Amino acid sequence: MEIVAVLLTILCLGCCNAQYWYAESYWNDRYGSKGIAYTQDDRQNGLWSDYPVSLMSSYRLLNTLYSIPTCAGCSCDPIKRTVTNCAGTVNLVQQFFHNISSETFHVGTISITILSCPDFKLIVDRTFENLTHLHTLNLAYNQIVTTSSNNKGWKLPSTITHIAMMGNKMYWIPTGWVSGPNLRIASFSYNQLTQLSYLVFGDVSSLVYLGLDGNKMTKLSKKSLEPLVAASKFVHLNISNNLLTFIEPGTFAQLPGLRILEIHQNSMSAIPVNTFSNISSLVHLDLNSNKLATLTSNSFQNLLNLTEFRLHSQKTPMTSIAFDAWSNIGNELQTLFVSSNNLRTFPHQVMSEGYYPKLNTIYADYNWISDVVEYGEEAFPQNQRSIYERKKSTFTPFSTYPALQTLYLSNNRITQIHSTDYCNLTSIISLYLSGNIIYDSIHLEAFACIRTLQFLYLDSNGIQYVPTAVKTNTSLPSIFTLSLSGNKLTFVDSGDFSNLTTLTTLYLSSNNILAIENGAFPPQLVTLTLGGNDFHFLHKHPFSNLTKLNHLDLSSNEIDYLPPDAFENCTSLQSIPWPQESIGSVPYKVKSHKTSEESQ
Repeated sequence: MEIVAVLLTILCLGCCNAQYWYAESYWNDRYGSKGIAYTQDDRQNGLWSDYPVSLMSSYRLLNTLYSIPTCAGCSCDPIKRTVTNCAGTVNLVQQFFHNISSETFHVGTISITILSCPDFKLIVDRTFENLTHLHTLNLAYNQIVTTSSNNKGWKLPSTITHIAMMGNKMYWIPTGWVSGPNLRIASFSYNQLTQLSYLVFGDVSSLVYLGLDGNKMTKLSKKSLEPLVAASKFVHLNISNNLLTFIEPGTFAQLPGLRILEIHQNSMSAIPVNTFSNISSLVHLDLNSNKLATLTSNSFQNLLNLTEFRLHSQKTPMTSIAFDAWSNIGNELQTLFVSSNNLRTFPHQVMSEGYYPKLNTIYADYNWISDVVEYGEEAFPQNQRSIYERKKSTFTPFSTYPALQTLYLSNNRITQIHSTDYCNLTSIISLYLSGNIIYDSIHLEAFACIRTLQFLYLDSNGIQYVPTAVKTNTSLPSIFTLSLSGNKLTFVDSGDFSNLTTLTTLYLSSNNILAIENGAFPPQLVTLTLGGNDFHFLHKHPFSNLTKLNHLDLSSNEIDYLPPDAFENCTSLQSIPWPQESIGSVPYKVKSHKTSEESQ
């Protein structure tokens, strides 16, 4: 056995879980089968993307297009502050001029993109109407001011496909401006609009998307969207990030093809009956970050194709959902968000009233739930106590969504896990119970009845001993990943995890672990994290013979002695994050395991 000095690579274990996305990928991936087919041109000329790494802003083009001021397709005079002789494809970035007019552009101009020009405030009447080849007009993030009186002569040619006016100072959309037999995308996001007039619409036969987000609208009337009744291709309305407190009932039901409805970040505190009813084509409804403290009876009805439903993060945290808050919305529902509220019980009351054959994921994390199987009375008014008692007597938790695979219950107030709490989750794969107050109150058969469970997260609770419920293949026959990080474990005994024959990833970081006995881990383990403990090698071989182990994190421990054959037969080991103070000071023996230097 050869003694070698091993280079222990210190890795940064903190990772960024943010998942950035471009608009066309986000929507197409989710709803391509429902007729959503956005393009890169759509994203660059009006759709919101969450990709700050590469985009100048969520509505702008790539950062690379903003590196230097640009004058392409025109003659720009920074001294006279004029732009003239524009033709073909026009691209102006960070140029200095005050206005544009019909004299600015040649009749053959096909695309106009003017971005971030700090003095550009005025569009002279009739600037665009004779540009009979123009298809794209992107005037985002300038200083353009429109009121009800300064745009009487604005008109766009029938060839227009994209109108992008984000980030200006528009108080009014010109009459008839959202019009054209080829118009596909119209975005007026982040302006100063306080209302929407039906007069802004003309020919909307090809309109797909209307963006009104980031304005100052407080109300939306049925009449304001009435012209879109004839828009058979219209699928996506974004009115998020406004000040909306009221939407007239029937406003959305009149839109025959509406599939995506974004109303998040508004101030809705109540939902009148029929506001969200009979929208048969709707697949995505986002109401997160409003002020819906309660959901009352008949808030949502007959949303037959609803696939994703977002009610999370209410500004006035939601405390209750009426047992009849929604009906006839379950046949296609796949994802439900009720997280980051103040729900005291899981919404069994309303969920028990329907059937959800395709429901795959529920986010109920960051609430005040203490007992996951409680059928709470807060979902019933005082005068319906008898109805509550009757329904409670026949209630079976988690029984109406047999396809559920992922359940988020992290950061609630759950104190115990009983033997039958999750038994009706017959398809569950991932169960998140992190950040609760579960001490050593897990029944020894808590997970034995859910044979499909592969990922179990019990981190950041108050667990002091490895629960019997997670020790054997009988209890967890399919487990791949188990997290017990952030608890109060002090010892890991022989056999604690070695009988989990499918386990490949085990997280035990940020506990108080002092010692690990030999034979604690299963031989097929691939990843083991033990960083942030008080671990010492009181036993010589806790890691020996783990031939599949690829990553072992021992950082931020108090290791003062390393047995010479501590990693014997760890033939797959690639990285060992290690206490910095120990780097280079502790040689150890490794059998059949080369250092990173030797392998080069």
